[in-house]
Amino acid sequence: MNRKVLISTIDMFFMLSNYGTFFQHLSLRRQLERLGFSCVRWRFGKKTPTNFLWFLKRYENYARIVYWMLSSKERHKFFLRNCLPDYSQKTLFRADFNALIGEFDEDVSVRDDSICLMGSDQVLSGYEDTWFANVRQNVKRIIYAGSADWVACSRNRQWESLVRKELPRFSAVSIRESAGVEICRRYAAAGVEVAHVLDPVFLEGGMRLASIASERQVLPGNVLLCYLVNVEDREGLHVKELEDLAMRLGCQLKMLGIQGAAGYIPPEYRLILSPREFIRAYLDARYVITNSFHGTAFALMFHKLFISVKQSCKEGTDQNLRQHELLTWLDLSRFHMSFGQYDGNVWAKLMESGYDVHDLDGRIEAKRADSESWLKNALMG
Repeated sequence: MNRKVLISTIDMFFMLSNYGTFFQHLSLRRQLERLGFSCVRWRFGKKTPTNFLWFLKRYENYARIVYWMLSSKERHKFFLRNCLPDYSQKTLFRADFNALIGEFDEDVSVRDDSICLMGSDQVLSGYEDTWFANVRQNVKRIIYAGSADWVACSRNRQWESLVRKELPRFSAVSIRESAGVEICRRYAAAGVEVAHVLDPVFLEGGMRLASIASERQVLPGNVLLCYLVNVEDREGLHVKELEDLAMRLGCQLKMLGIQGAAGYIPPEYRLILSPREFIRAYLDARYVITNSFHGTAFALMFHKLFISVKQSCKEGTDQNLRQHELLTWLDLSRFHMSFGQYDGNVWAKLMESGYDVHDLDGRIEAKRADSESWLKNALMG
């Protein structure tokens, strides 16, 4: 079998800057390839830019942009703090994409026997084109582990209108969060059962992901690795609390940030890593603090002593629901904490207490088998 599967994801910039999105896409492709399918990323709209030079050249006079960035002390600081780390990270991501997947390939051609698959992280929050809206009606459409900010989407009439129009065109629908399952059941086509499945990174599993980790050690010795996303200022990093916790645990502190967080991390703690180095950092670390869903997933798969920290969310949104559901299902909700609750002794004891890794692996393995079976049946049916 060599049927083509076109995979629709959120914006390409996330795949080249967000570890969770990167490994989610990689894991989904590998699962599809194991089933005998040929994969390509669905390109909607104009060709996706993938480098910083393109960003500058899109303006008539990109030298003016550079001048603007460097013409004042504050702008210079902004450039050094945010743009350079971000560009360095994207360069590392692109190299690993080529090494693990191959030269970047996007496609807009859909044959009659093609399968259009949406998956997975935040993809249901996307634009109409991510839903294959302009693809002819008879092509098979599947959603695997679709997710969104369900709190925000459920209050958005424009999103409701889009889902009401497009979701009935899908012959098989699965969602990552149970809250999303309930919402999507209202709009799915008659006779289509909306399933609850695991995120693609769990399909790949810890052993397969560990096999692609960088051979070079990233974190020497006893280290508390902090992986933080969506941090808008220095206060949002809670550096003092993390320094205190590292001291209580008797280990070094290292911090990794994306989506705005990297620029606020003190240089002595900052890591800028490729995706394969990211996996190696998780393998090297003794402890993990993260406010990311996938950061939490990797901690679980690699059996790390961890705390999943709640993000600060804007009114009408909830980026913590997915971690809450995952940890509640695994009976580990005690590890979902807020910095507003910080108590150094309590947090250190909680991390050191650990959890039953055999029970954890058993639950994940059973759900993985169900999820793999659902995906196979959806593709073959």
